[in-house]
Amino acid sequence: MAILNKVQLIGNLGNDPELKGKKDNEVISFSVATKDTHNPDAAPEWHKIVAFKKQAVTIAEHMKKGSAIYLEGRLKTKKYEKDGHTFYLTEIMLNHFQFI
Repeated sequence: MAILNKVQLIGNLGNDPELKGKKDNEVISFSVATKDTHNPDAAPEWHKIVAFKKQAVTIAEHMKKGSAIYLEGRLKTKKYEKDGHTFYLTEIMLNHFQFI
């Protein structure tokens, strides 16, 4: 049985990306909004994207809030506890992107 964990999105950055970390260990996280083309009145879906190293630097240098982007990645879900409650956060770990 084959297993596949792949996400493809075209959307717009919801915030200016902020580069964190030191040289050769950079990381960036940013949000991307997508819209349902069949229902343009629907609220946007928001996705948290995480990129590392050279991809992180390139995105930080060339992208800003509202910029259009095509991206591919894989889903990763984190579990954390806060005030006695369990929360889950699903992120997209970036593999490939293209400026639009």
